[in-house]
Amino acid sequence: YRVAAGANKADDALQQGIQLYQQGDFAGAESAFKRAIQQAPNSEEAHFRLGNTLQRQNKLAEAETAYRSVLRLNPENVGAYINLGIVLDDQGKTKQAVEAYEQAIQRDPNSATAYHNLGIALRRMGKTEDAIAAYQRAIDLNPRYT
Repeated sequence: YRVAAGANKADDALQQGIQLYQQGDFAGAESAFKRAIQQAPNSEEAHFRLGNTLQRQNKLAEAETAYRSVLRLNPENVGAYINLGIVLDDQGKTKQAVEAYEQAIQRDPNSATAYHNLGIALRRMGKTEDAIAAYQRAIDLNPRYT
């Protein structure tokens, strides 16, 4: 019964966090997602949503930690690799960002977003030819990247 009660509290906190996030109350959402994680430390969704919330508040190092927690729980989470790449790149860790995007692509070779973001990071590193190839692949997968 205790496990079920804890899971219900975690779900309540998660739902509250989602609602607050949608209302633009990122500090409130952060608090709710942290409560959800306290109740259910292995909640991949709570860690992911916490990462998104921290990222929206420009708390990049904390967002990086949250996305890495998602990947510890599920090393196949493509969205977590993409978002990790974004926060790494925003912190000036462009080489690590490239590695994160490459991990996303390895898991989902059809991720136009991963290729597009990889192109941005490669261009930032001065690898123009590689960046163009990544952009072209993104466009091939999804023409909205033109």
